[in-house]
Amino acid sequence: MSGAPRQTIAQHLVDAARDASRHISEGIRLLASDPHARLAFSAMNEAVARANHQPSERRVTAAIPLPGRAQNGAILLVLILLNLLALHAGR
Repeated sequence: MSGAPRQTIAQHLVDAARDASRHISEGIRLLASDPHARLAFSAMNEAVARANHQPSERRVTAAIPLPGRAQNGAILLVLILLNLLALHAGR
């Protein structure tokens, strides 16, 4: 693949990355300004931490296994921040 199709795909990926960055920034601002959002965020983190400390036979596993808890935590943080405004708007 070369030329215009490649440039179109590249532009789409850059636009998607910018959108994701904006959503993450807005999620961080929401956490900084809204005590209810911080409380919900804290509760989600606590639930994930407790789930991670369950014996492996009781743990719910993801469809795609990810290596290491640190990576899982970072991925979870990004997913929450990406969707925090939508979750907040639906309260």
